[in-house]
Amino acid sequence: MDIVIIAQIITGLATLIVALVLLYQLRQQHKDAERDLILSINSQRLSLVSMLASDKELSEIQYRGNHNFDDLRNPEERTRY
Repeated sequence: MDIVIIAQIITGLATLIVALVLLYQLRQQHKDAERDLILSINSQRLSLVSMLASDKELSEIQYRGNHNFDDLRNPEERTRY
C-alpha cells in the first residue's frame, strides 16, 4: 500500500472517532439540559406552593381561577392568577 492511502485511512478513522465523541457529548448535554429543566420546574412549583400556603388571599384567587376564570372579580385578581 502506498503511504498516501494509509494516511487517508487513518485520517478518515480519526474523523469518524471525533464524530462519535461529539455525538456522545451532544447526547450527554441533552440529558443534562432535560435534568436541569425538570429541576427548574420543580423549584418553580415548590415556590408557588410556598406562596399559596403563606398567602390566604392568593390561595383563594388561585382556587377561584382554577375552577372558573370568570369568578375573578377584577383585573388585579386576574393578573395575580
